[in-house]
Amino acid sequence: AVGPDGTVYLSSFRSFGVGWVLEAFDPSDGSVLWQYQPFVADGMSMPDIGSDGMAYLVHSLGTLAAVNPDGAENWDFFDGTIMEGPIVSPRNSLILVGGQPDLGRPGFFRAFSPSSRPLWQVDLAHENGGYLVADTRAPSSNSALVYENAELFLDSP
Repeated sequence: AVGPDGTVYLSSFRSFGVGWVLEAFDPSDGSVLWQYQPFVADGMSMPDIGSDGMAYLVHSLGTLAAVNPDGAENWDFFDGTIMEGPIVSPRNSLILVGGQPDLGRPGFFRAFSPSSRPLWQVDLAHENGGYLVADTRAPSSNSALVYENAELFLDSP
């Protein structure tokens, strides 16, 4: 992801013992500006960056985190559900995630305020012998739309 000031953000697995990190890179020379490494990050989504430079990501399958432009964690939210990579609205008024209450169950779309407060949730139902799972996709930098998708998984007989 690229921030409004050109900063490049990348989440990646470093090594066993280091784990997953979010890094910010200087766009002029590629140097690392900072690293954010949550404790025991068992996986990490790609970030989406708000127009204010705040980075939003999900780590460890279910913790939504907001990281300040200086790399310090602003807040995190965990409620035991599985969440997919967040996308932030162009005006920073809404953070949207897809997720599931548990594996093998229909998913949901959930919106959060920029201060981590859950705003609303749309639960997806069983459909055509399967269940829908929300899949987030980051919008292009020129887009005024937030795009979400749902995939159909068939239940095993």
